[in-house]
Amino acid sequence: MGAERSRRSEPVRPAEPASAPRNAAAPQDQVTLTGTSRQLQRLAVAVAAAPELDLRRVEALRALIDKGHYEFDARRIADRIADFERDLAGR
Repeated sequence: MGAERSRRSEPVRPAEPASAPRNAAAPQDQVTLTGTSRQLQRLAVAVAAAPELDLRRVEALRALIDKGHYEFDARRIADRIADFERDLAGR
């Protein structure tokens, strides 16, 4: 009655495009990192290299602050904040 259908015993492979050479290298993916992502990578490395938090030192400083005996150098703190901002800006 109708057309006969045959069964194939091997899997069907997709046909190669006519314009593609047979021995051409596979295209390679390329990733371009933004300045922000490079900066985040540098910061991640810096954080990983940072020393662990000394909880005893933190508690000692808290006690000094609570008692009003903690002295600080405002100029040194301002300089360190400025250095941090420069590092973040990548300069």
